[in-house]
Amino acid sequence: MRLHRAMLLVAGFASLSCSDAPTTPLPGPTPAAAADPSEIIVVDRGSRSFDLAAGNQHSCATSFALVLHCWGSNSQGQAPAFRGPPTGLYFQVSAGTGDNTCALRADFTVECFGKNDLGQSPGVVTPADYVFVQVDAGKDHACGLRSDGAIECWGGQSDNYAPPFIVPETEDLYYQVSAGDETTCGLKTNGEIECGGVPGNDFISIAPRRFKRMSAGKHFVCAIHGDARKISCRGANGFGQAPLLRTAASSWYIDVAAGELHTCALRHDGIVECWGDNAQGQAPATRLPGPGGRYVRLVAGAFHNCALRQDTSIDCWGDNANGKLNAPPLKNVFKFRGFFGSQLTAPGPNDMNHVVLYSGGRNMNIKFGLGSNEGMGVIEAGYPQVAAVNCSTPAKLNTGAPISGTLSFAANVYTYSWNVDGALSNSCRQFILKLNDGTFHRVNFRFSGPPAAVVKFAGGSANTIAGAQVSPTLVVKAVDAFGTGIAGREITFSVIQGGGTLLEPATVRTDWQGFAIVPAWAVGPPGPQKLRATFVAVSGTFIVDLVTNSIP
Repeated sequence: MRLHRAMLLVAGFASLSCSDAPTTPLPGPTPAAAADPSEIIVVDRGSRSFDLAAGNQHSCATSFALVLHCWGSNSQGQAPAFRGPPTGLYFQVSAGTGDNTCALRADFTVECFGKNDLGQSPGVVTPADYVFVQVDAGKDHACGLRSDGAIECWGGQSDNYAPPFIVPETEDLYYQVSAGDETTCGLKTNGEIECGGVPGNDFISIAPRRFKRMSAGKHFVCAIHGDARKISCRGANGFGQAPLLRTAASSWYIDVAAGELHTCALRHDGIVECWGDNAQGQAPATRLPGPGGRYVRLVAGAFHNCALRQDTSIDCWGDNANGKLNAPPLKNVFKFRGFFGSQLTAPGPNDMNHVVLYSGGRNMNIKFGLGSNEGMGVIEAGYPQVAAVNCSTPAKLNTGAPISGTLSFAANVYTYSWNVDGALSNSCRQFILKLNDGTFHRVNFRFSGPPAAVVKFAGGSANTIAGAQVSPTLVVKAVDAFGTGIAGREITFSVIQGGGTLLEPATVRTDWQGFAIVPAWAVGPPGPQKLRATFVAVSGTFIVDLVTNSIP
């Protein structure tokens, strides 16, 4: 764990290294409005790393797309390879040393996962009031800093190192929280730190001393002096991890990270200095960033470290058990722009798009946009899938039966071509698209068989004055076997008796409900009059005769 802007040093309190987020000013932000996570549209994306965390046997990072990636041991579910929509979006992550992880979400709640034997990983944690602005995970507890300057903790609470609610003893608010191994410290806006969990003591204030940053390891702590030229440490020093005073060889210190038996510090020139136990290669005298520019961030785990380079790439060194040094490529979160296309007459998330199928099925082109060409690997393996849904109240599903089709990209639009089986006629199905950023997107279809009829719906009268137009205006409707209107189909009208005249084009396309307004029809001389509506489809020809009587 790391603390920013520390003001004091204490010997002999225990803490294990995790990570924290960039300093967040008070007061805290207002929570974002709740959104449907399964339909979320991300306004920014990117695979560049943003925040780092190092625990005992795992490491984590968030990206600028606000998605979480972890690697290393996942024995307790503490290191998911990917965590993002619809679960959440993440600003900051802290990897505990007890096989646990906590992350600050975009809605300013905290989500903890992994080992939960003492309640340290209860899932989503919502503050009693205000919002969380930072979280830090210790070994068997975790604490969140609220926007009102108070601290809430959960998990193990022996020796009062993690009381459920901590209020500053003075008017100076807490500015940072650090949760370690049976230790909790809060940094206040006046630069003082109050610590709890020291054996035999409650949450206590300790005489201040001017420091810029601090980090607690296992039974020791190190802090950067206000002039940034020196680091002082107190506590366990069996491996030289906690010297009383250390002066920068060159440049000055901008960060310090304490592991279990070692310490590293980041200098302004982008080089890392380390000291203490180096049995696993975790504490070289200096560590150069190599390609990617200078180091700009540093975290320490129990026996390994990770640093962020200027180009946002990640470099880890030290013990590599369980692959915790092997940072994977971070995924994008795409800007999904919705489904569209001629076959989507009602593309809302709960709407039914009516599609006519024939005995041999039909090919459907389902179009969607991501804002740009993101390559042909945007769809998660095994998707799209299709599932049966209720035609009136379709549920939002994540799984169904995989389908086969082809994906193409042109004119900034992705098109998935799906040959729909004619056997799906007279049923409702949900098309489930899962992108490889973990997001789900859905569109519903009602598949009907061939049209059963074209029928008169409204308008007309028994008698019409010779030479006049039939009134009220006639309306016909193309329907399927369910009686459901069929959208976007052509109906052709022709006078077959009486010698009347059509005053408008004879071919009309049905609207989204299947209706077609009959062209203006002026009847002929007195006597019977008949107008025929013809609907030609692959499965047959359907007609309806509209009749009136011409009178003098």
